[in-house]
Amino acid sequence: MPRVSPEAKLADAVELDDDGILPDDKPLPPDYLSDDEKELWVQLVDRYPAHYFTVETQPLLEALCGHVLIMKKIMARVRDTPITRSEFKEWCRLFTEHTTAAGTLATKLRLTQLARISDKTATKLREKMVTAPRKSTKAWDVIRN
Repeated sequence: MPRVSPEAKLADAVELDDDGILPDDKPLPPDYLSDDEKELWVQLVDRYPAHYFTVETQPLLEALCGHVLIMKKIMARVRDTPITRSEFKEWCRLFTEHTTAAGTLATKLRLTQLARISDKTATKLREKMVTAPRKSTKAWDVIRN
């Protein structure tokens, strides 16, 4: 009988009743998403390591995909259809709502630059920028250099 590693024994004992994902698997988009939403889901998930999107974060990712596609549809409608000023204001309001929601979700999922840099690192970067000597923009200094 071949020797079986403890990890293999453990993997055989694990049952994924809740459609959970194994640590090295990337989550697949839910079946009920539209084709465009599935495509966006795959693009986002493929940019990060397999363990990045856990089961708990997948509803947020799903909502993000929905908001982004609604934003695209709003912009297409505004570009392609002649609309009145009041309609334009309403479309802009809707676009702003979905943009804000998408930005919040992206931050919560730690997909944005703001979410990737800690406060301590941001403070250090800000201090470097302040203490770095500024180059002169006066005409005579630019000509000399």
